[in-house]
Amino acid sequence: MTGHLNNLTIEMEMNKPMQLFATDKMYGLIEQTRFATRQRLASITRFFCLLLLLPASLAHADNMTAIPRGSGFCTEDRMAEEDYCHEWALASAPSIRFVAEGYSDGIEYGFYKLQGNGHYEHIIRVYPVIRDSSRSGALFWGYAWDIHDIVLPGKDGRKEVEVLATFEHTIDEDYFQEVESPEWQKRIPAVLFIGRTTQPEIAQLPRPPRKFKPSTLNGLCSSAKRQ
Repeated sequence: MTGHLNNLTIEMEMNKPMQLFATDKMYGLIEQTRFATRQRLASITRFFCLLLLLPASLAHADNMTAIPRGSGFCTEDRMAEEDYCHEWALASAPSIRFVAEGYSDGIEYGFYKLQGNGHYEHIIRVYPVIRDSSRSGALFWGYAWDIHDIVLPGKDGRKEVEVLATFEHTIDEDYFQEVESPEWQKRIPAVLFIGRTTQPEIAQLPRPPRKFKPSTLNGLCSSAKRQ
């Protein structure tokens, strides 16, 4: 039995499976669809690979806002006691603050949550790593005065802030002998920022971390408790 339907030839024989034979035009459409699908899958794969390796070009900058010195965490009294104190608020979550404070022989970097009563609750200590767009392929230690912004993996509107971080790094704790982590924190994550290094010779990381992954601050705290 033979029939024709919209340029598809359908041939059937009794007691045999039905077979479809497409025209050259249909084969062309099928190949175009396959090619487009492969291209889309390849694009998606490249996106996630880049996101996990070094996603600064794909992730968006959150435009951290610098808090004026003499207010917030960096009060006049604190500034009189310490050599350095810098504070930023995340635009998408203003109660989340990134703070760098300390002395010439050791600066502590960490995230805090500003409570309604003005109290700063320490969340986690981190190592800041900056990507300098003027120096392709290199990552640098994020001195407080070199940090311009933070890199976030998603857009605004998330219920919980995520940062790009990794515990897979070789930043040596021996360099920070004057800075102590909270007693509960066994590991320190490296967090990705954007900046412009002023001391490339000494700030460039010889073995920079690459596998930055989206992580909530709570998730980082859970991972930091494990040795």
